Amino acid sequence: MTKKWYDTKEACQRLNVCSRTLARMRKRKELKKGTHWKVKNPSAKRLTYLYNVSAIDEAQSEVITEVPTTPLSSARGVQTSWVENVKPYPIS
Repeated sequence: MTKKWYDTKEACQRLNVCSRTLARMRKRKELKKGTHWKVKNPSAKRLTYLYNVSAIDEAQSEVITEVPTTPLSSARGVQTSWVENVKPYPIS
């Protein structure tokens, strides 16, 4: 049976990110409390976190498969010719 929750150091090694990245993802709410991370000891003066590496990895590997229906040509830095030729394709 594999371990589900990892401390910050182990999670960083397994996800190939630094601890600041995980903290930033928590603060931006890119990671959900209880699903992706939890506090190891809530009564401690300095909180330590545990991370569900498989859930984080799964969330990071999700691919957007829908093509927007509104034109993106008004978006900054987008070349219209590229956007108009985008066609959806199945991802396996």
